[in-house]
Amino acid sequence: MLHLGYLMDLKLALESFAEEIKSLRHSREEVSGEAVLTIPGIEWPLVGGAVNLSVGGVGVLLGPRATTLNAGTDAQVTLRWPDGDAVRAAANIAWQGPKDDEGASYGLVFRDLDEARLEHINRHLISRVVDRHLSDE
Repeated sequence: MLHLGYLMDLKLALESFAEEIKSLRHSREEVSGEAVLTIPGIEWPLVGGAVNLSVGGVGVLLGPRATTLNAGTDAQVTLRWPDGDAVRAAANIAWQGPKDDEGASYGLVFRDLDEARLEHINRHLISRVVDRHLSDE
């Protein structure tokens, strides 16, 4: 027979998990993967790392030799995860962080995500939340 305390702990954990899943629209999850940006007018794609992800956009770190990108610049971003899964989406550069020897960080806002891309991103975010909850135990 299960102890009442165990059931209460499980109930609280499930409620916490459900609340976190509901808040994915406005929260960012730390991620690691490759980010490839294609910018109109720049001959070569810019390759860097995806560092955080939300339904609204992605944070990327580009190497120190990357071209400076201004806010509002149109981009196509391809995100490739370590498991080989990938998604491509239209985006705009929202901001650029300071540039140093490591490179520069950029925030990109997704544009016009269709249902398939939105579902793909949500699936990836949910898997990050699940991984985090499992590693907390």
